Amino acid sequence: MSKLKRFLFLTKDLLMIKTNSFGKTLLSIVMRYCLIIFTLIGVLTACTPITNVQGQLSSYEKIQLIKLGKTNKNDVIDLLGTPSMTSVYGDQVWYYLTQTTETKAFFKPVVKERKIFAVIFDSKNKVINTATYTEKDSVPISMVTRVTPTSGNELTILQQLFANLGRFSGSESDLENQ
Repeated sequence: MSKLKRFLFLTKDLLMIKTNSFGKTLLSIVMRYCLIIFTLIGVLTACTPITNVQGQLSSYEKIQLIKLGKTNKNDVIDLLGTPSMTSVYGDQVWYYLTQTTETKAFFKPVVKERKIFAVIFDSKNKVINTATYTEKDSVPISMVTRVTPTSGNELTILQQLFANLGRFSGSESDLENQ
């Protein structure tokens, strides 16, 4: 028997899979169990929350290094970095914001922790006070539902579609002659 024929017989023997009494191949059983395992892994990992941290609040030790009446703006920048935002009128109050949210699957993110650290300066750029605000200190703001009217016509979809039907007259040759 030639080497090529022996090779072909050997590969056919390796590819042949014995069937059990139900007529299912061993490969199909293994594939079914793998599919079940991967589906379970997918379902379990979809339920794992994704944690997102926004902002950066410095450690408690760095905040304790801020001394009232002695620490200036440059020292605060060296300790805590640049502020997340400053006060609206001037830059006498600096705010350092941080927020931790968790998102599960496709649901809305849920705020787990929110902290605001405020540093208040006097006119000589020295720290006169600090404050830490959390979620408990927040005040809900009600949104105004009124709508400001605008001038102009409010057209329906059909009016917008059919508004241009009679607007163009003449043929293409009339347009070329102009």
